[in-house]
Amino acid sequence: MKRKRKPQTPCPVRLLLVDRHVLFTEGLRQLFDDCEEVEELATATNEQDAPRAARRIQPDVILLDPWMNGDGPFALLRRLRQAAPKARFVFLEDGVQETHVRVALRVRAGGFFTKFCSFAEIRRAVQEAAAGRTAYCTSVQHYVVKTPRGPRFNRAERTSTLGSLTQRELEVAILLADGYTVKEAAKRMEVAVSTVDNHKTRLMKKLNVHKTVELAKLVLREGLLD
Repeated sequence: MKRKRKPQTPCPVRLLLVDRHVLFTEGLRQLFDDCEEVEELATATNEQDAPRAARRIQPDVILLDPWMNGDGPFALLRRLRQAAPKARFVFLEDGVQETHVRVALRVRAGGFFTKFCSFAEIRRAVQEAAAGRTAYCTSVQHYVVKTPRGPRFNRAERTSTLGSLTQRELEVAILLADGYTVKEAAKRMEVAVSTVDNHKTRLMKKLNVHKTVELAKLVLREGLLD
């Protein structure tokens, strides 16, 4: 007679919720407050509070809405990774965009879900990320291929012209398309002007565009400006 397997106890989780919608964040916090595995919980609804909260609690998992300011998706990601280097990210967005999924996979996120998912799915995603695993909602799974080195983007699903850009190049592209100069973009990204200039040269070559106006049209078409 086979013994019944005991259900695994979820890993204790220090969790940071980062979303620009205050009411949504408050509701999500109340739901997670009732979860036994969550041992510490913090929230942030703007780009100033998020890194401070991350430094304070050193979360295991950051549940993050990529859209936190006018600089486009994932602009806050670098600062959060600096503040909490060991944290794993689960992205929670209004819908699914190919370019966003590609970035999430490049930064080895713990998951990517939409706000159409149930709380049970989001809770499970946080548990999986805390345990070092990955999880993606149904509408994202066809973009993901499992490989011996971890999840990778399914090249057969690639349709975005911006798909060839690195995360930094994508960030520069969004800033330039939004009207920032190279100098202003460097200040926003906290890097040297020459670094942004090099990124600009490479990304324009990859995309085969020669003017910022052409770049802006591509970025707008991909829905990367809020």
